[in-house]
Amino acid sequence: MAVRRSVLETLNDTELLQRYRLNREGILIVVDLVRDAITAPTNRNNPISAELKCLTTLRYLATGKMQFCNADDLAISQPSVSRSIHQTINALCRPHIIRQFISFPLDIRQLQRNKASFMDIAGVPGVVGAIDGTHIKIIAPRQDEDVFVNRKKTHSINTQLVFDANFTILDVVAKWPGSTHDSRILMESDLRAHKKTRSVVERGIGQLKRRFHVLHSEIRLSPEKTSKVITVCALLHNLCRQRNIPQTGDGDEFDDDVDDDDNEHKQFVDEVEQCGLAFRDHFVHTHFG
Repeated sequence: MAVRRSVLETLNDTELLQRYRLNREGILIVVDLVRDAITAPTNRNNPISAELKCLTTLRYLATGKMQFCNADDLAISQPSVSRSIHQTINALCRPHIIRQFISFPLDIRQLQRNKASFMDIAGVPGVVGAIDGTHIKIIAPRQDEDVFVNRKKTHSINTQLVFDANFTILDVVAKWPGSTHDSRILMESDLRAHKKTRSVVERGIGQLKRRFHVLHSEIRLSPEKTSKVITVCALLHNLCRQRNIPQTGDGDEFDDDVDDDDNEHKQFVDEVEQCGLAFRDHFVHTHFG
């Protein structure tokens, strides 16, 4: 029987960040969050520990490749890798855990702080969050396959995200089929923003995708499971922001989102902004004219 390597004891924080996107402290926080749900009930047959299941899952989210999850001498079979990821993702997606890391501010003091932070960017008043969508590629689902086909003729989930001015995720909705247009999501939000102010969400999405490369590649899971993966990535992103865990790897942390659909996205931003201006003018004339 292969000996499982104690990764947390043999790798330093820099090495852990490169492989798992979290440092030792962050990994242990994740383990504590899900230990109750993923710990094997008995010690028979060399069970996989909660720590190892979390490391396997973080490795998958960091790389997007399940076949990479057995690196570092973890000594886990491929079926066990799949089960570990499934169990850990489900455990992290429990509502009481999501609420600990992703929540839209409701108290007046936090709302005022958010507004002040956005005001400092470009002088746009009254903004508490910046909203946008990004496409996450998936394999063709077995049901309702056509509604997941986006403008590029690939299958995806159009994920709606709201960021504050400090790149913390306030809300994530990972359920829109790829055929849903970003402009529809933006217009239905009834929000307006200056380009410079709204760039916060584009840069935040870039940070999220660079931290967890699973969001760059085609996720070979069902839409329902993919939605959970996206939500967990958002949760872990906020954990990293809270704990000041640095981002490693691919270039400047604060570069704009350079996703494949970014150029198409910019083509209809002006259209959305014009709709926003029309909505504002209508509101002003109706209520104050």
